[in-house]
Amino acid sequence: MFFARLIEKGIEDWVHGKPFSETVANFSWHRFSAIQIWLFVLFLIYVTFSELNQLLGEGGLYRLFFDQRSAELNPGRGERAKTLASSRPGSIAGQSRNPP
Repeated sequence: MFFARLIEKGIEDWVHGKPFSETVANFSWHRFSAIQIWLFVLFLIYVTFSELNQLLGEGGLYRLFFDQRSAELNPGRGERAKTLASSRPGSIAGQSRNPP
């Protein structure tokens, strides 16, 4: 992309009668670097959220941020596991079903 833009600008300046060396001299490395860093950050954000969405399942990220859930109505995974473990006698590791 960088070289394509440089060639495009060089041809544009050549049509207007400016030498290519002036085009290269007026090139701003600070602006170029800032744009590249900004593109990298946007790409990083996009990839991060795409991977999180894939990890949580399709629409999981949306549910995580935008669903209105009450903590009392919907127990979390840990609470459900504790409830299931306490409702089954002998299901916790280290306990036998037939006590001596």
